[in-house]
Amino acid sequence: MILNHAWDIVEWNESAISLFKDFITIRKERRNLVIYVFTDEAIQKMYQDWEANARLLLAQFRASQALFPNELRFQQIKNLLLRESEPFSSWWSEHELNSQSSGSKVFIHPVVGRLLLSYTAFQSLDHPQLRLVTYMPQDDVSDKRIRYL
Repeated sequence: MILNHAWDIVEWNESAISLFKDFITIRKERRNLVIYVFTDEAIQKMYQDWEANARLLLAQFRASQALFPNELRFQQIKNLLLRESEPFSSWWSEHELNSQSSGSKVFIHPVVGRLLLSYTAFQSLDHPQLRLVTYMPQDDVSDKRIRYL
């Protein structure tokens, strides 16, 4: 999937639809990875450790916001989540920052079960406000399950 500087989901492919959902079903103003992770129960259930992943995402979001301190979109996302997400509201005041662009995630997919995936975010040199995020299986079982999707 492709994210902009404020974590809005601007493009996705069939693999992202199979793993997550078809983001076209989300209203454009809410089509944002941070909003999705903090407000969508289905994705929350898919994370083996939702809290750790959500805290990391929040710290990454804060780090992105620090690069664009006057960007209104960050304020809109923050205000929405302060109203709609109890965890976001309580963790926001912790002021954690993280610019990590790769790592591992474990998902419990409702169709194929446990998936161990590595993710990497690549920043575009031509369009530095865009990031391509890829997910790759880390073991043979996850590879077979991803191919099934």
